[in-house]
Amino acid sequence: HSPEGRSYSMQSFFYGGYALLDEGAVGRQQASYYFQGQPVEGKSVRMDLTGPFDDDFVFSDEVPTEDTVWSPCGVERDLNVTTRMLLQSETAGPTGYINLLSTDGTARLVFRIASRGCDEASPL
Repeated sequence: HSPEGRSYSMQSFFYGGYALLDEGAVGRQQASYYFQGQPVEGKSVRMDLTGPFDDDFVFSDEVPTEDTVWSPCGVERDLNVTTRMLLQSETAGPTGYINLLSTDGTARLVFRIASRGCDEASPL
């Protein structure tokens, strides 16, 4: 829930996880996010890991100022975050594993939100 008279925008996302990839396997982490009912397409970013790989990873995305989208003022909106993970290889041989849990079993998803008063800029 947001206080009345405030507008919000996404500033950054940080995802962490673990991947175990054989030589020739590729793990892909993709994320998109947007405010419910937003008139613009949600931003989508991705990170590829190429095998051999056996370690925790961190994926971060800083939203550029020119891509900042502010939530409408005076309206409650859900923030939708969609993450996708894909494991692929060019042949049937390589295998792999990728998830959003680190080796210690903790999930890592952190995002930073900016806020401003509705009188600081015209609402969308």
